Amino acid sequence: MRQTLLSIAALAAASCCWASQPKPISLTLSTELFALTNSRLMVTNNTGRAQTVQFSAGSLSTLEFSPRRAVLPPGRQQTVDLGPLRFIEGVNVLHIVTNVVSPSGRGGQGPALLEPVRMTRGSLAKISYEEAFLNNRIRMEGAPEPGEFPLGAGYVDRDGAAALVYPAGSLNAELAPGPLAVSSPEELTRMEARALSDVGAPTVGTLYGRAAVDEAVAEATPTTGGGGSDDNPPVVLTGRLYAKLPSGAWEPAWGWTARVYQLKSGVWKYRNAAQVNGSGAWVMTLTGVDASESVQIQFQPSNRFVRVQDPSGATYTWSKMWSLANGGATGNHAVDLSQTGNLPGVHAIFRSAMDLWQRFVSAGINPVHDNPIRISYPNSYATGKCRIKDEETGVTFGWTCTMGLGDIWILPQHADSFVVQHEMAHSVNLLFWGSFPDDAGGAHSSTGCYTVGLALTEGFADFIPAWIKYNRQSTSAYLGYLDTDLESVGDEPCQGTGNELRVAASFWDMYDVKSDSRNANAIDTWYLSNEAGVVSLYLKYKQSSLWTYAYVLRMIAPAWSDDIDKLLRLNYQIN
Repeated sequence: MRQTLLSIAALAAASCCWASQPKPISLTLSTELFALTNSRLMVTNNTGRAQTVQFSAGSLSTLEFSPRRAVLPPGRQQTVDLGPLRFIEGVNVLHIVTNVVSPSGRGGQGPALLEPVRMTRGSLAKISYEEAFLNNRIRMEGAPEPGEFPLGAGYVDRDGAAALVYPAGSLNAELAPGPLAVSSPEELTRMEARALSDVGAPTVGTLYGRAAVDEAVAEATPTTGGGGSDDNPPVVLTGRLYAKLPSGAWEPAWGWTARVYQLKSGVWKYRNAAQVNGSGAWVMTLTGVDASESVQIQFQPSNRFVRVQDPSGATYTWSKMWSLANGGATGNHAVDLSQTGNLPGVHAIFRSAMDLWQRFVSAGINPVHDNPIRISYPNSYATGKCRIKDEETGVTFGWTCTMGLGDIWILPQHADSFVVQHEMAHSVNLLFWGSFPDDAGGAHSSTGCYTVGLALTEGFADFIPAWIKYNRQSTSAYLGYLDTDLESVGDEPCQGTGNELRVAASFWDMYDVKSDSRNANAIDTWYLSNEAGVVSLYLKYKQSSLWTYAYVLRMIAPAWSDDIDKLLRLNYQIN
């Protein structure tokens, strides 16, 4: 049976709110999907010039197709043949990412499209992300009662049992992966609030070895507490939690929280909680519980630093019932975050946030807010958050942005490490500065020139994912989402103080070892001896533009004034 379906348009952004993702070039994407014959992608070029665009399957796509490239005439629609897509019974996901190729041959950011599709007995129906995944949660019977679980750094989580849950599965021991070389959530909270590392002095010539980022994984230690009567002996409850990735591999659910509740007279009574370490292990002591009864274990992508929640503000939760009569060893638990699992995209979001936290702490910087950063996912037009308007088409739609301190909203197609770390960098930036320059915020592309305040804050947020991913000896700092290498951004970005990629490249040149050269007066012949110095410098001294940092650098190292100017000149921040 053949069935044709038209998609909701995926559009490029052109205006925004507080701090948004860079807007890609304005293209409108829609699809016609067929179960038995070739499917098609319709692309409208809303710009005034021809565009060469490459279309590829994204990381969340279960429907594979080989990359396609097309030359799109200005102001017209063109059809791209995707070939036969292999639909299976049940939920399928079509995730398309685009890259716009400039006349010089360099790539650039294009819009993305993510469409869940359900096939039932050969018939296709497009469904929303909410229909495909969020509606699969089960409502728990019984009223929640808040508990008190200290997450560190003075914060006590008082959330009660979640009302909507996904079922947690089990994982065979032979599939369980090895530990991650990371710190436990408890270790990450021990740093002084808003701590910054030393900026360090500029240095020429001598190479400095990178400090070890990872720490040895310690086995989980029991958290004490729990409610109930003291008439019963304590029970030590243990387990391991793993997440299934879109690749099909398994990984320890590092940084998640396990909570335990017991149903008494229709109320879910809080008993205790523990955090999952880098090996997937968690352990807690339950006191005053009847060992002949059952408990509910709830797993959440949430900790002292960050929580991932639905648009209503409910933290995503996976649940498992356990009879204490079977003992305290609960085994290996599993959450399915693959493309057609419970919640695709959440692993990329939460793991990227944890990597940011680990990197900052290992560099001597504490990015922890007074309350955990809230990442609401998936965002859509219906939430009313981050709505923006495409100036070429006049269409308003939902986008990805940071609304304020610790308040991030992410589209399904933006569940990407760069996007998450870029938006979290804005929240960390605001934590230390208190406010942004008056000319920051608003619509922006990665290649255009805007205000210097916008370029400064967005350029810093573009640099942070590179600082997390690459060490300073790297000769490349490629950012996949922007299809840009900060080591060589080329001629496409605007050559001025108002371009965010020029600012990001300046931060990279302050950090890296490789010395660039355009001429004798435009070269980075230095870098800060402390590899976290460039980040601490930025967060410690609030400025209105990158070139005003030259004054700060000159105060730190007046003998290096010429070299400071050469680096800024290399990236077009001064003449």
